[in-house]
Amino acid sequence: MDTTRQDIVATHVRRAIMIGRLHPGDRLIEQALAAELRMSRGPVRDALRQLEQEGLLQIYRNRGAVVSTLGLREAYEFYLVRGHLESLAVRLAREHMQAADIDYLQGLVANMAELCGVEEDWLAAADLDLAFHRRIVACSRNRSLMQAYGAMDVKVNALFITVKQYLPSRLARMPERHQKVVDVFLAKDWWRAEAVVSDHWFETAAQFKQLLAAAPLAENNGAGIRG
Repeated sequence: MDTTRQDIVATHVRRAIMIGRLHPGDRLIEQALAAELRMSRGPVRDALRQLEQEGLLQIYRNRGAVVSTLGLREAYEFYLVRGHLESLAVRLAREHMQAADIDYLQGLVANMAELCGVEEDWLAAADLDLAFHRRIVACSRNRSLMQAYGAMDVKVNALFITVKQYLPSRLARMPERHQKVVDVFLAKDWWRAEAVVSDHWFETAAQFKQLLAAAPLAENNGAGIRG
């Protein structure tokens, strides 16, 4: 698939947000971004709208685009729903998951360990996490489940920014937490696998719920707008 100008802009801005060069509340000026990337404003405008759909920006009539995150409540609900859907996927996958699937998951965990040992690359971490969980759900071979699960994928990067903002230590634990999931598949402990996978999600959901209880006003999209 050919890379379009819109893709170039979206990738540029997405990476700037994920690596921390742009922060929640920062404004993006359409004209300045077009000049920086040496292109017309049309692809820039389309890319910013795409990133708004991903949850990484909010576009205001009089202020333009502002870097955003998912609010605490949305992050909590995301983890809760994801956990239930993936638990169902594991129940269905027990008849279909092959050694090659488990090898693939193990390879991703190795990449996570390498990533966390070198630098805090949240964009790469999000990509690895998405690939890991997509493979588990694909093993269910249930198209309706895969579609429901995949509909949430678009906001994974925004979710990782919220995690980075509120639970930054999660990145260092990423290999360990995903290895637990691989281990239960390797052992073929299917009676335990659903609980292990759901706990993988619900543990973080519980932390977001605690943050919500402690600071309910923080759920307003997680990002104050800076001047």
